[in-house]
Amino acid sequence: MSSPSPSPSPSPAPAAPAAASPPTPTSPDGTAPAASSAPARPDGLPDSFWDAEKNEVKTGDLVKRFNELSTKDAADAVRKNSLPATADAYKIELPKEFTMPAGVEFKFDEKAPELAQARAMAHAKGWTQQDFSEALGIFAAAKISEQATINAARTAEVGKLGATGPQRVDAVTQWMDAQGLGVLKSTMVTAAQVQAWEAHITKLTSQGTASFSQSHRVAPDDNKIPGYETMSFEQRRHAQEQRARRTA
Repeated sequence: MSSPSPSPSPSPAPAAPAAASPPTPTSPDGTAPAASSAPARPDGLPDSFWDAEKNEVKTGDLVKRFNELSTKDAADAVRKNSLPATADAYKIELPKEFTMPAGVEFKFDEKAPELAQARAMAHAKGWTQQDFSEALGIFAAAKISEQATINAARTAEVGKLGATGPQRVDAVTQWMDAQGLGVLKSTMVTAAQVQAWEAHITKLTSQGTASFSQSHRVAPDDNKIPGYETMSFEQRRHAQEQRARRTA
């Protein structure tokens, strides 16, 4: 009896293929790029915060700048919160350090339309009260200087009228007031104008000339006052008053 034939041995399993290596990228010219471990400059970083020699961020400078901007933002917020809420809230006051010249007094007319315009501008531009007061100080200084110039010029003109210059000016202005011409006093700024008014007044009140009344002229007075032509305006008025008392 024959023995059974042995079963065929199983064929060995085929070996697993080796894992494929990832393809190596190549540059346009076909060569592989050189590996680099240097850090890249962050996108958007300004030149001033990048150290090109060390290939690193200038951390100290960046932190310093950040702190500066944070401080500025905080200061701006404080300033904004301290602004007057409305244009009318700005106070009409000069800076504390403003020094008024000796013997000079200056006051603002708070109802003046220019001040309302100044307040509106200050509010629109975001000025602080201190900013507004400093601007008022510049305006006040200019006005004081202007008035000082006017006063100096007036003093010089009155001086041209001689030692009795102030009295002569007062006499003319009093006559203007008495005649309802007070509004013209501000136009009399030179010695020549004072003299012109004196001549006009003298012409109306001098001897030998008819004075005015509402309905007719008064007859000329032929009684001459000695030396009348060479008298000053005050002297003529005094002589006329004395004569009037004598003839009363």
